[in-house]
Amino acid sequence: MKTSKQCSFSTLLFLACAALTVFSWTWGTESNTNLHRSTKSKSDTESSSESHKSSEKPTTMLLGIFSYSKGGDRRNLIRETYLATGDERFCSLDDFIEQKTKDDGPKLIPCQVIYTFIIGGGGKDRPTDHDDSKPLTVSTDDNGNSEKDCTYLNIKENMEHGKSTTYLKFASSLAEEYDIDFIGKFDDDALLGPDVFIDFIDENLPPAPYNRRIYGGSIRTSRTKNHYYAAGEFYFMSTDLALWVGHEMGIDARNEVMIHIEDLDMGSYIHSHPRPIKYINLMGGIPYFHPMKKVSEFREHWDLYMDQLSPELAKKG
Repeated sequence: MKTSKQCSFSTLLFLACAALTVFSWTWGTESNTNLHRSTKSKSDTESSSESHKSSEKPTTMLLGIFSYSKGGDRRNLIRETYLATGDERFCSLDDFIEQKTKDDGPKLIPCQVIYTFIIGGGGKDRPTDHDDSKPLTVSTDDNGNSEKDCTYLNIKENMEHGKSTTYLKFASSLAEEYDIDFIGKFDDDALLGPDVFIDFIDENLPPAPYNRRIYGGSIRTSRTKNHYYAAGEFYFMSTDLALWVGHEMGIDARNEVMIHIEDLDMGSYIHSHPRPIKYINLMGGIPYFHPMKKVSEFREHWDLYMDQLSPELAKKG
């Protein structure tokens, strides 16, 4: 018969092993943090990069802002707010590619967050998840309209049936070609705090070759699937996981675990990877407001409340 001491030891051993199974970090433990949406000073930028001193290249993220063909007003709202700060660390995908491919361009470019609006541009006869030999993107939406900072996926517009995985298929191919470290997905009803977001990247996300099997966002748990996952308004992953979901996993394997809940399905795809996943939990400091459905609410928060996205305040909120 086991003694009470033996039982206690066994329980502690089990809990210790369970704790080692999941790698999770929370961001925002620094004290006296006061982050603003204005451009940071040189000393602030140098300080936020302390964690990656050993790397010449700053960590980069492709940020796909999910939109749709009739969402032009919302795209303009975003262009007039958090994409209009003049911060050279943010740039459109077109500008980033232009800078990277210039013969006389700098070896290292300042842009870290490369954004593009993601729209389903295929017609009604196209699948909702790209699964054929047709081009992955098209030049316009299904109405023939085109905007320079938009990417038009060659699928029928949808929310829960394959748009996200097609985006990862596109993004992972692009990341390999242009040396991008992470892929992020962002909803257009979320309001991003640019400085806080860059600080999060600098402090927590390692550049290649250290960006392996990393996945994160505001954590949620699923009893149905018995795993944790990142909330759909914003999640991110290292490019190797985007490659796994978009290319290597295959549409048949994805359909086996899909239940048509976009963020939960994404967690299922990622957890199907054969190796351990390192999860970064944003609940210690969320660098955005969500949901911001009303234009007036979006603008009011941009004008008055961005200081509240400091890690300590977000943690208390």
